[in-house]
Amino acid sequence: MNVYRGRFENAEDADAGRGVGLGNFDGIHAGHAALIEKLILECAKRDLRSMIYTFENHPNHVICKDKPTPLILSEERKIKTLEETGVDELFLEYFDEEYAHTAPEEFVKKILVGRLHAKIVVVGYDYTYGDRGRGTSEELVAYGEKYGFTVFVVPPVRRLLPCSGELVTVSSTILRKLIQEGKMHDFRALTGRYYTIPGRVIQGRNVGKTLGFPTANIIPKEGFALPCFGVYATITKAGGKTYRSITNVGNNPTFQNITAVTIETHIIGFKGDLYGHDIEVEFIKKMRGEIAFPSAEELMRQLRHDLDERKTMSEGMKKVYEKGGVEIYHIPADKFKTSVVRILLCDNLSKEHAYQNALIPAILNAGCEKYPTMRQISGRLQELYGAGLTVGTSSLGEIQYSEFLIEYTARKYAADYPELERDVIAFLFELITNPVTEEYNGRKGFVGSVFERERTNRDHQIRSLINDKHAYAQRRCTEIMCEGEPYAVYQLGGAGDGDGLTPSGLYDYYRKEYLAKSRVKIFFCGETYPEELTAYAQKRFPAGGRVTLHRAYVEKREIPETNIKYAEEKMNVTQGKLFLGYRTNTPPESSDYYAAALCGVILGQGTQSKLFVNIREKHSLAYYAAAYTNKMKGILFAFCAIDPKDRAVAEALIREQVAAIRNGEITTEEYEAAVKLLRNDLASYGDSQSQLLQYYFGQTFMEQIADPDEYARHIAEVSVEDIVKAAGRMTLDTVYFLTSEDEA
Repeated sequence: MNVYRGRFENAEDADAGRGVGLGNFDGIHAGHAALIEKLILECAKRDLRSMIYTFENHPNHVICKDKPTPLILSEERKIKTLEETGVDELFLEYFDEEYAHTAPEEFVKKILVGRLHAKIVVVGYDYTYGDRGRGTSEELVAYGEKYGFTVFVVPPVRRLLPCSGELVTVSSTILRKLIQEGKMHDFRALTGRYYTIPGRVIQGRNVGKTLGFPTANIIPKEGFALPCFGVYATITKAGGKTYRSITNVGNNPTFQNITAVTIETHIIGFKGDLYGHDIEVEFIKKMRGEIAFPSAEELMRQLRHDLDERKTMSEGMKKVYEKGGVEIYHIPADKFKTSVVRILLCDNLSKEHAYQNALIPAILNAGCEKYPTMRQISGRLQELYGAGLTVGTSSLGEIQYSEFLIEYTARKYAADYPELERDVIAFLFELITNPVTEEYNGRKGFVGSVFERERTNRDHQIRSLINDKHAYAQRRCTEIMCEGEPYAVYQLGGAGDGDGLTPSGLYDYYRKEYLAKSRVKIFFCGETYPEELTAYAQKRFPAGGRVTLHRAYVEKREIPETNIKYAEEKMNVTQGKLFLGYRTNTPPESSDYYAAALCGVILGQGTQSKLFVNIREKHSLAYYAAAYTNKMKGILFAFCAIDPKDRAVAEALIREQVAAIRNGEITTEEYEAAVKLLRNDLASYGDSQSQLLQYYFGQTFMEQIADPDEYARHIAEVSVEDIVKAAGRMTLDTVYFLTSEDEA
């Protein structure tokens, strides 16, 4: 986009006709977007260049000097935002006293026709111009007919404010009101972005630092709109990176009584000195008002609460309920024709509980008191408009979980069955909490035939893992690498772990441990949250006495070559399976977390990864070569399927690729492909309820929740140097090779 000021004679194609959009464009909201869209469309039809003609300074700062209009956008951000719209040119006129007295027709003749050579002009319905704003859009249409240009008047754009539900006509005046009331979600609804205040960090009084909450202090530029006093959830851009933050707008009533307004931001996870540097503070949500605390201790207690709340705050997921080990989350989504309820019962992965925790969901899925057979369950699902039920067991890091998921027609598409959602929720809780039972010498137990069938199926499933040689090799590498750690336990338990179980014994465990002590996480993905879900959860999953889940991250920074574990196993295979297990030494809380994720992608994900290019393509050694990272556990597996005779060469090549990343040997193509792959993957979550649900389930175990777009933003900010640093923390722990029985 070309930007012009003052004179226009030297502009590109200065004498050529162009389409011109007129307005102040302060805030650049949905109304402006409609105007610009119309401008670009009409210019494209006529092969004209598109131009926005506006002002460097706001006209009201000249016309109403005693009460100037607060600005919403800095000039720099206005230019950047307009450039993103795709418009070809921007003309920034300086508005002064002389310009203010330009007659409407003189403006048309001198500016639109004489200087800009306008062939089409696009304005908003309430556009005024000329001396004291005497010119109107209706008069401009008439001037267009007189001077040979076509005028398009864009009608008002109306939007619903999500916080109040009010339908408003979008305008910059409304935006200023929302800023001053601290209604940042409503501001975003009208602009597509949050309100941002830029500034240079100045030396403060170091009160925050003394309290353990250092802040970056900026003095807002004169003339800009300020949010009302209070504490806000914010995002701060500093040093080319983006951080979650908490910002206080006000005058520090706890420590002083001054009239000067300050903006003080505690940047979560930032380490360094920002004095004299420019930062941008993006306001997400008002958390509370500014409070004068009776003591520094009371203030610190509140700040710690604010910090915890900010870390777990999410735009894409709302916490509806939390009490005594039971959590409920709502993932708002109105683009899908179905809604989903997902209930997860979580436990720490252990040899003692894994088999029983995995067997119980299979038994529950076979029947409940109200629908005692699989056929009756299937029939009930058909009655619920063909709802789909998924039941299973899996693990996330060192956390084992049972999943009960039901997908059904969204409320707005089931108008003739208004009780559908209520009945779906009732069915799911019935299935989980009221199983069909039998009596065993006065003791209740699961139905014997179902128990025996599902135990046999479970043992068969565990033993059949060996038939998938890749999965088996990864499991064996995991067991050897993580011996003595919960992560070594298979998510389904071990074959034979259920030999001593009885239907009544397992039922006792189900009641006393599984239902009563599992950590419960419930997710609803759909448009409007059903309050019945909270009521059922409170009744069927009593709060209190539930397990505390541990994310047992293990760090092994230095593993000498002599201490690396080597294991080889021979079977009747033609393809060897080689696994190298690395400790990433990068926990999710680390500043290198996103760099470690990119490191794994560059090493072994996609057709431009180092393992694929060098082992499979360049040396033609592998049927496949890739890498997988368990970020919660901090383990990376690099693996390939090879001819058993090529084991030594393949292992050396894998090590070489890791060393190359450590040495900074990362091409621009490799870096860009990795960033693109991860960002595209994250972007795709918005099109899949199952992916959204699994992503946010994982995020609930993190110290700080990141929405997919926030995660993607962090990925884009990772530099090659960051990746090299993350790779430097990796250390090889275990090498496992599944080879042919014929190999010497």
